[in-house]
Amino acid sequence: ASESIERLAKLKVAYDAIENLTIQAIDNLPVMTGFVFKKFHLDGKTPIEIADELNFDLKDVEDHIKKGYERYDQARLEQRILEMYLKEELPYDLIAKKVKMNLNTLKVTLMRAKDKVVKSIDLHLASIEVAGIYNLEQLNVDDWYTVLKFKENS
Repeated sequence: ASESIERLAKLKVAYDAIENLTIQAIDNLPVMTGFVFKKFHLDGKTPIEIADELNFDLKDVEDHIKKGYERYDQARLEQRILEMYLKEELPYDLIAKKVKMNLNTLKVTLMRAKDKVVKSIDLHLASIEVAGIYNLEQLNVDDWYTVLKFKENS
């Protein structure tokens, strides 16, 4: 098998992890914030319905929703930046312009997003997924992990 097939298999694992950034952000919310946010964002309940159901103050429910959206929106932004960087292969300055972000802030955000993606990948499951596309016996597992750390622009 060719190097390009191996690279595509590895990138598929990384892209799947990128797509899960928002789910991961919701799952990593504090317990009550996550519970309230899921009722609002996923179940479509209103803040008043949630407050009544949980016997909470409406302001507390709104605060949980706001905190949830802060994390969700950050994860969505990181997703968007990684997609532009990896899939579209746009340079830093163009990505910064598109997301209306200072260039240095973009670089830090991108670095943190990459770390989140790499840390979220279960290497055992990723190896199995890659093996479905690429023969695992021919795959240098020690080497392929570094591919998931992504390319670095100078």
